[in-house]
Amino acid sequence: MKIKTGRQEPAGNKGEHDDEPLTPTARLFTAPEFNCYITAVIGLKSKIKRDVFIEGLEQTLLKHPRFSSILVRNNMYMSI
Repeated sequence: MKIKTGRQEPAGNKGEHDDEPLTPTARLFTAPEFNCYITAVIGLKSKIKRDVFIEGLEQTLLKHPRFSSILVRNNMYMSI
């Protein structure tokens, strides 16, 4: 089992993805028979500026090669 990453080759082959082997923990969390949901609750003093928050996610977490989010609709898996 491997995961696609957006890391570029030193030669500058833009847009190409490398396959990296998954760790044992990553294999466990991506196994279809392992229904694990991670829910996080965060308390803050001030209100969140939605556009700033989303931009921060796009610049950090969503670019991480090991981050994945799977959406299930009508018994079909969709990666987002």
